[in-house]
Amino acid sequence: REGVQMAKPFSVHLLDVGQEKYGDAILCRFGDTSVLIDGAHPGNHRRHGRHPSIPEQLADLLGGGARHEVDLLVISHAHQDHVGCLPKLVQDDVLRAEAALLVHPDLAFPAGTDAFAGMSDAARRAAAAVREEYMPPDMDRDTLERFLADAARLEDGYREMIASLESAGTTVYRFTGRAMPALEKRFRSIGLRILGPSSRQLQACSAALDSITRDAIADATEI
Repeated sequence: REGVQMAKPFSVHLLDVGQEKYGDAILCRFGDTSVLIDGAHPGNHRRHGRHPSIPEQLADLLGGGARHEVDLLVISHAHQDHVGCLPKLVQDDVLRAEAALLVHPDLAFPAGTDAFAGMSDAARRAAAAVREEYMPPDMDRDTLERFLADAARLEDGYREMIASLESAGTTVYRFTGRAMPALEKRFRSIGLRILGPSSRQLQACSAALDSITRDAIADATEI
C-alpha cells in the first residue's frame, strides 16, 4: 500500500497442491511475518508420489520441527479445495497461527448441519457436494468417492478447526463483510487492508448457498 513501509525481504511461495484440479495454498513472507492463504486439498496433509505434503513444504520454507507456526492464516472461501487439509493440520497440532481471518461459518454453511438430519450417508454426501466446485465428468470412481466424502465432512471440519485454533490461543476473526480495524492495525507493518466483499455481498452469497443446499437436500432425499 502507498505510504506503508513494507518489511523486507518479501516473497510469495505457491505451494505444490498436486495434480488434482483446483486448489490453492500460498505462503507469503514479509520479513519475519508469515501469512498462509488456503490449504490445498483435504489429502494434502500427506505426500502423494512426487508431490510433497503441505507440512513438508512449510518445513522447508519456515524451518523448525514437526509444528509450523504462521502469523496469519487466511482462508479465502469455504470450499474443500481451499479449506483443504487445514482442519487436519490444526487438529493434529501441526499448524498454529497467531491470528486467523476466516469467513464466518454461519455464512459459509447457512443451512447448518441440522438440515441434513435423518438423511442417509449417500444422500448427505450428494447434497453437500452440490455446494462445491464443478467436477469434470471423467473423474474416476475412487476420486469421486473421496470428493463426496470430503464434501460431507467439510462443515464439521471447518467449525472444529475454528474451535481448535481458539483453544490453542489463535485470535480468530470471523469475517462478515464489516470493517476489521483491529486486524488491520495488528498487521499494519505488512500493509494489510481488507477490501471486501461487503456484508451485503456475503449475505446474498449465503442466501444463494442456503437455497442451493436445501434444494439439493430435497432432491437427494427423493432419490
